[in-house]
Amino acid sequence: MQYSAGKHLALLLKTRHESLNLNLSRLKAEQTFGFSKKVKIMFKSKLKFNWLILISLFSTLFLTPAFSQMMPATAQLKVTGKSSFIVINGENSTNETKLVSPARISVPAGTKAIIKLNKAGIIELFEGTATNITFTETTVTVDLSEGRMRINSFPNTDFNIKTDDGIIINDKSQDAIFETEIVGGATGVNTDVGLVKVNGVPLKAGEFWTADPKLKSKFEAIKNKKTNKRSSYSLLKVALFGAVGAGAVTVI
Repeated sequence: MQYSAGKHLALLLKTRHESLNLNLSRLKAEQTFGFSKKVKIMFKSKLKFNWLILISLFSTLFLTPAFSQMMPATAQLKVTGKSSFIVINGENSTNETKLVSPARISVPAGTKAIIKLNKAGIIELFEGTATNITFTETTVTVDLSEGRMRINSFPNTDFNIKTDDGIIINDKSQDAIFETEIVGGATGVNTDVGLVKVNGVPLKAGEFWTADPKLKSKFEAIKNKKTNKRSSYSLLKVALFGAVGAGAVTVI
């Protein structure tokens, strides 16, 4: 009878499920039949084996690129200006908010939002801007319905900005800094650094494009006003702090 009970217990301990679910009554029975030490060794061995399996599964599932692509991308948000928040997906969001893709964003008057997309780039959204943004670690898609945005796209990242009359894509082989603005329903694009394409037309640094020729002078006036403001600020910096060497003056 003692041998039969002990053999039956040994067979039960061959399965991982029952080794992990041994209760006090079984341990007491094991001690009665003299298998306590052996059972404990087997229990600890199988428990260690199960932990190794769990760690292996965790490493395979959670640390692979395929899994990271399934997880929603996130970005850092900074809000400056009169308002301490912007509206994301219908809710007020502040600096403490982690931006998750996709996001529907609107920026109140007197406010600016800066979105840092980790390795992808940086997006500045100015007052009165309404846009939808979808992003991963290497791709960013923006639907701009109104307002103005400034983008710094990093290399090896695809940016695709869509408006009612334009599609703007970057050259991902290099850094690019460019602005897209909607005035009176027409799109204007200004490239500061790098190269972008607007409706398939290359737009190099310093070049400007608008969908409506009638608004070209208006866009140029806006651009000149911004340029003069930046130049005035640079001259003010020189007056206050002085210039060291020939290349000290930088227009920002």
